Amino acid sequence: MSSSHDNATAGPGKGDGTQVLRILSGLHAGAGRTLAAREMILVGSGEDCDIVLADAGVARHHALINLLGDVSSLRALDAPLRIDGQPLNPGDPVELRPLQRIQIGEAAIAYGTEDDPGWATLQPGNTGFSAAAARVSSAGMRRLPMIAAIAVLSLAALAVFAAVMPSQKQKVDTDAEAKALVHDFHIYKGALSNDGTGQTLSGIVPDRATTDLIQRRIQEKDLPVALNLRTGEQIAADVGEVLRTTLPGVDIKTRYLGEGNVEVAGYFPDMVALQRVAQSRAMRDVRGLTRIVPKNQTALAIGQGPTNAPPPAASAPPPPTRIISIVRGKDAHLVGMDGQTYAVGADIPGLGKLLSIGETAQVLGNDGAPHRVVVQPVTAQELAAAADQKLADEAKAAGGTPAATPASTASPAPQPAANTKPATSGSKSPSAGATPAGDKSKKM
Repeated sequence: MSSSHDNATAGPGKGDGTQVLRILSGLHAGAGRTLAAREMILVGSGEDCDIVLADAGVARHHALINLLGDVSSLRALDAPLRIDGQPLNPGDPVELRPLQRIQIGEAAIAYGTEDDPGWATLQPGNTGFSAAAARVSSAGMRRLPMIAAIAVLSLAALAVFAAVMPSQKQKVDTDAEAKALVHDFHIYKGALSNDGTGQTLSGIVPDRATTDLIQRRIQEKDLPVALNLRTGEQIAADVGEVLRTTLPGVDIKTRYLGEGNVEVAGYFPDMVALQRVAQSRAMRDVRGLTRIVPKNQTALAIGQGPTNAPPPAASAPPPPTRIISIVRGKDAHLVGMDGQTYAVGADIPGLGKLLSIGETAQVLGNDGAPHRVVVQPVTAQELAAAADQKLADEAKAAGGTPAATPASTASPAPQPAANTKPATSGSKSPSAGATPAGDKSKKM
């Protein structure tokens, strides 16, 4: 046993001389780390410590170990500890030798050469020491000479000051952080206001999930900002509630398109009534609503059945919508053959989602590729044919003989099979023609 103690107190020089600090007992028993030749180690339960111990009885900053080559030291900080069984109260540092057992609360640690056989006397469960070790311990701990103590105390004071003193928080630029939130999360009409009680960030976001992400960012950056955000889901739901109240019996679906625009889809037998509701006081009171984009799913053409015709079978794809004109400007939109209007972001039956309106109109087709919309204005020949058909129907209803149809208008010009061309085509779209007299297009 005495030979083991001799090895334990011999210091560096065993094996390759690599110094390690090991946790001998407690919750973290068996853990360790390699040490540098000169190192300062703060031990405690605080997260800012170099060695963090979660055991009972461990203070936040419990001990400071200074490895200074030939002269190493140990100092108790916030609470007393034991070294080889002897108490050490907070105060002056004492000399620390390799493989001395340092009891900190219910944990114990020691440092020494990695392959020193003396570690065997310090393993968990082995609480005994050799007689020589007991004599050394009972003789008391060796305090450092005054000059060395002053030097070590100076280093210790600097380390404790850096570890204990919290770093000064940098002043947060709330305005800049709020602008970053508006940019990063695409907050529509995002604005930071102050009502005297604090700062509030308001605006419109697509959904609740986006609001949660913004709230998390505010918490992470500790911003003094409250949220007053409106979601597109809420706006669409409010629009649907107004429509269901004012247009009972109409199956309506609403969808937020962004920037305050809400798409209203359904089978509307009376588009005038829909426009009236869209311009009503109840609709104007929906906070965050900019515009209603109607999507009438009847998809009527000239001479087709009544406006309240049932929708086509779900399995049958809708026929391509015939676009008869492009309206450019502030409220740019396309006009369909049935008078339906389509703003950017709207789904055009049979064509795809309207991406943009410029010199030409672009849609995203079902094949995932962009296409140019081909405008097919109503021709004079089609109007004449429709008029002749109306006369014939009126004569038949009156019991007379329908007048002969002129050869020039007997057969209307055939319509193109498709209404879009690939966006890469070099051909130009035909210019917008005249809108038929029965055009019901409206800006909502």
